[in-house]
Amino acid sequence: MKKINTRLIFSSFVLFVIAIVIFQMLTAKEENSGNYITSLINAQRLFPESNRIAGYYFEDAASDATVVVHSGLEPVSAVTDIIKLKEKAIPLLIKHLDDGRITSAEFKGVTFYDKPINVPVGYICLDILCVIVEREDFIFPPERQNNDGLGAGLSDGYYFRPDDWIPYNKKNYSPRLIVKIVKKNWEKAYKEGKLKYSYPK
Repeated sequence: MKKINTRLIFSSFVLFVIAIVIFQMLTAKEENSGNYITSLINAQRLFPESNRIAGYYFEDAASDATVVVHSGLEPVSAVTDIIKLKEKAIPLLIKHLDDGRITSAEFKGVTFYDKPINVPVGYICLDILCVIVEREDFIFPPERQNNDGLGAGLSDGYYFRPDDWIPYNKKNYSPRLIVKIVKKNWEKAYKEGKLKYSYPK
């Protein structure tokens, strides 16, 4: 009886240790993933250096600007580090689409042109995501590719604007309903295996 109890206790102890190790591995993985997003938030600038533009998204033809490809310059390190994750970057970016923590990037919209607003990291994630995935027709309809403006080349439900957020405080925004809808659509596409990494094009 004592031998059985000893074996049971030992087995329980081994399982407990294994559970702790697995938990620590998962936690470490989660922290490492979060570090990539934190780097985007802490970056002093997210657009490459350029004489024409200095870190802005615009409400006009320049709305095609992206932190990934801009004026033929290499992305900043915080962006490059995510791109290097390749396929693993896709779920990471989707996870943070509704992340309202603000970044150094700014948006000059019609209302905010003279006083640009800071862009939340969730929008930066959407920007990167749209560039690194294969341009499938269900997200990037061919008939919309000649359109211009914010999100003009994407299907409805896969894009939100940089100002589709409610300011919560100086460091954080709350996502509007459209942001949550867009995130769910990207999540669904990923779970169904419809998203493929494709960068550079």
